[in-house]
Amino acid sequence: MSVDIRIRKGANIQLKGESEKILSDASTSETFALKPDNFFGIIPRLIVKEGDKIPKGAPVFHSKKDPRILFTSPVSGNVKEVIRGAKRKILKIVIEEQEGDVIIHKIPSKSLTRKNINEILLKSGAWPFIKQRPYGIIANPDITPKAIYISTYASAPLDVDFQFLLKNNKEDFQKGIDILNTMLEKPVLLSVDSTFLGFFENIKGVELLRINGPHPAGNVSVQIHKHSPINMGDNVWEVRPEDVVNIARLFENGQFSAQRTVAIAGESVLHPQYIKTKIGAQISSLTDITGYDKSQQNRFINGDVLSGKIEAA
Repeated sequence: MSVDIRIRKGANIQLKGESEKILSDASTSETFALKPDNFFGIIPRLIVKEGDKIPKGAPVFHSKKDPRILFTSPVSGNVKEVIRGAKRKILKIVIEEQEGDVIIHKIPSKSLTRKNINEILLKSGAWPFIKQRPYGIIANPDITPKAIYISTYASAPLDVDFQFLLKNNKEDFQKGIDILNTMLEKPVLLSVDSTFLGFFENIKGVELLRINGPHPAGNVSVQIHKHSPINMGDNVWEVRPEDVVNIARLFENGQFSAQRTVAIAGESVLHPQYIKTKIGAQISSLTDITGYDKSQQNRFINGDVLSGKIEAA
């Protein structure tokens, strides 16, 4: 089943420096950082302290409001530093990567249920990557959403091409969809480019939303409003495509997957391309591969140029 959604008002902004369809591995990142501010509305409570040696997937902090929502380490290593700001606000937790253990979660050998899927996602630290709308906060584990949206239609300037980003992860993407369907007990909603469906046309267990139009057509909130507006008391969830893959890998091997594929783009970038890395890696581990014109005054933006956050180098 599919639904056509046409967005008429908007603008496609053309910028120089689009990423080429090249996928490279990031260079070595000595440290990884977890930033509570990357998760809207979260007040963190630390579980670790400076000097602690932790395995990959170990809880680093949890939500003060709901201790079940854990934020886990993408690597094994030592907690090098806890950086605080005004009023001792936690800005980031820096982890120095070292060889170490990996936390492996027990995955039920029999059929999965909504209850045990929720438990595994919460304990592993994968839950914070499920967003709830309205407000774009972390999803409430105690509610059943009206729908789950996954958008592969990107319309922002220099945004990623999900056909390319996921081309080597088609099976895991399907497995992740199946797991989310079990949680929701009905098909998830998959937004695709109506002009080129690619392999998404063959994904099973989804209702396709065929999107066409200029930016902000790629904005999930716009897609939700056009498809099924959120009424008072309604909640819907959103999962990014690569996090669908990470969920599948968690249920395959029991390990928290921190994979991130980033499109490094912009006019100053010498070799714009896609870089495979991990959550929290140093920016230098990405720019070492792509290079950039250091003679110019540059800004590093986490996200797209219209709605992303400026990051320190």
